[in-house]
Amino acid sequence: MFRRVLAPLLALAILASSSMPALAQSSTGEIDLNVVDAKTSEPLGNVRTFLLGAQTANALTTASGAIKFTDVPVGIYRIRLQLRGYNGASTREFDVLPDRAVHVRILLSKRTAAGGTSTASENDSNLKVIGVVTAHSNVSITTDALDKLAGVSVTTDATDPNSAITISLNNQDESQTALTLDGIPLSAPGSAGNLRGIGTDLFSGSSVSFAPTAGGLAGGVNFSTLQPTQALQIRANGTTGTYDRNNYAFAATGSVDSLGFVVEHTWRGSNSPLTFNVYEDQSGLTYAHGGDSMTESDLLKLRYTLGDERTSITASGIDTNRLAYQICAQDVTILPCGAGP
Repeated sequence: MFRRVLAPLLALAILASSSMPALAQSSTGEIDLNVVDAKTSEPLGNVRTFLLGAQTANALTTASGAIKFTDVPVGIYRIRLQLRGYNGASTREFDVLPDRAVHVRILLSKRTAAGGTSTASENDSNLKVIGVVTAHSNVSITTDALDKLAGVSVTTDATDPNSAITISLNNQDESQTALTLDGIPLSAPGSAGNLRGIGTDLFSGSSVSFAPTAGGLAGGVNFSTLQPTQALQIRANGTTGTYDRNNYAFAATGSVDSLGFVVEHTWRGSNSPLTFNVYEDQSGLTYAHGGDSMTESDLLKLRYTLGDERTSITASGIDTNRLAYQICAQDVTILPCGAGP
């Protein structure tokens, strides 16, 4: 069986079959923010802070003028601040990289009677962004491990390498669970999504929400892919095991002027323990049965920042190819399988 899908850049159309559930490592970083008065260097509390980027969040600084954002997905971010009596401010874009902490110190100046509110560019000269390498634990998740979470069930037939892999929440029907990739739906409302139909080696993380939505009354699972970075980042990994099970992945992220990019290529192949076993099936023929499979996936993501430096446009494309030979893993008739060569 061979399927090929080519997704245009302005939409993620993922219709091809995929490999067995793949390792999807969630690479995250940390942002430590301190806000002080530009003249007195006294910490400023209750500053409304907006984190903008691959993940958005907002919070108020503590009395010590500090906020810590943990488990922040890798990507390009900026921070905007608002405080009554002070000029608003916005940082330049900066990278959040895996297993690193970015320390951001922001000096806010008081608003003058005639000055009005300053723009982001006017305050950039007062903002300092310093990146510091800080080790902390990795966070990883696999599609298999999703069912270790309370209320999450992953269903598949372990004896059939081509069987569907579905997810259900709170023991409700799989069709009531919405599956999304970077916020883009992977299945139509009211239909169960099949994880085997997705190049899961391209996943960099996942999150589960039990809140009902129009497309998923039981909640939903959102998978994420790599995000562009400002600095060029290149990563490669691979594994090998028994029954010719091998996989490798290569990815590069970075930016050229206002254009950020992600390029990723993955490959995974394996054989079944029953591959090359010789037995007769219902066709009356005796032959060596095949059971090997191969999945190859590519991801291209582009992020363009407009001239106002506050608006960005992101386009993604995925191409997934799968080659799989049918094999019978259980006796269901007088003779196995019932399919000829």
